Amino acid sequence: MTVNILLVEDDEEKRRALMSFVRNKIKHVKITSKKSVREGFIEVGKKQYALILLDMSLPTYDQTSKSPGGLPQPVGGIEILRLLLRKGRSDKVVIVTQYPELEVKGISYEFAEGIAKIQEIYGRHMLGGVLYSPNNTNWHDPCGKLMEGIVASTNS
Repeated sequence: MTVNILLVEDDEEKRRALMSFVRNKIKHVKITSKKSVREGFIEVGKKQYALILLDMSLPTYDQTSKSPGGLPQPVGGIEILRLLLRKGRSDKVVIVTQYPELEVKGISYEFAEGIAKIQEIYGRHMLGGVLYSPNNTNWHDPCGKLMEGIVASTNS
């Protein structure tokens, strides 16, 4: 069985690292990658995913050869969570961010507290959050633990 995963991430290096990590964890996976809030919205409207790996800070729309891309939205990932909630979707979400602080409803929280607040608001969607670093692999274990249920159901 192929697992469909949506990755919404605008940083190329981070996107490559996450895709490689997921492919090493899940045998049969199809990863759809989007780089902005707008493209994430469009993709969420097309189908349901077993897992969405979601950055928090995203541009409004993709950069193209004719456009420099949309304005950065520090809480762009929250917009996608809101859409999932409005649509009554059950896609599971893991937030993967490089920022040690998260803004939720206009209030800045340390990472763990911010993830807890987001889980409180978007509970049935949120598996948790991972503090990503391009300088090490410390994020691998927490990300792997959050994905365990999805991995177990597909690699057996």
